[in-house]
Formats: sequence, C-alpha cells, structure tokens
Amino acid sequence: GSGEGLETADVIYCGMERVPFLRSAFGMYDDVTAEVWRADPICADRELINAKELRGRIALVQRGSSESEPCSFVDKAHRVEEAGAVGCLI
Repeated sequence: GSGEGLETADVIYCGMERVPFLRSAFGMYDDVTAEVWRADPICADRELINAKELRGRIALVQRGSSESEPCSFVDKAHRVEEAGAVGCLI
C-alpha cells in the first residue's frame, strides 16, 4: 500500500483498513478522535464555505489549489484551524 515503509506509529482507520501517515512539521501533536469532513472548497485555498460544519471535526483537504495561485500546507492548516477543526488530513 501507499504507507508501506513508513516508520511511524501514527495511523488512521478507514473502515477496517489501517492507513499509516506522517505528521506535519508544524502544529500540535495531540491524539484526536473525530469525524472526518470534506473541506469546501476541497483545496482549502480560500475562505471555507462550510466552516461551521468543520468545527470539532477533522478536515479532509486536497493538495494543490483550485486557483492559479499556489496554496501552502500551512495556509490550508490555518484555514481549517480558524474554522474550528481539530485536525487536518491533506
């Protein structure tokens, strides 16, 4: 799978599948359990339309940008944090 060879104890469960992941070099490292919710816009490259729905959830965000300007992971993380999300999967 895509997570093979990763040296990490961090995992997310998608159904019955165990998916390892790497944490960012920024932010908090608290363990959280929350529902995953899609950010809108999915790239989180501008104001989030569904900010209220993301509060208390883990935001699912796509890499890249829907606009001509690039959007960094840090900018994406700041947007979902401001919306009240407890985590972000990019």
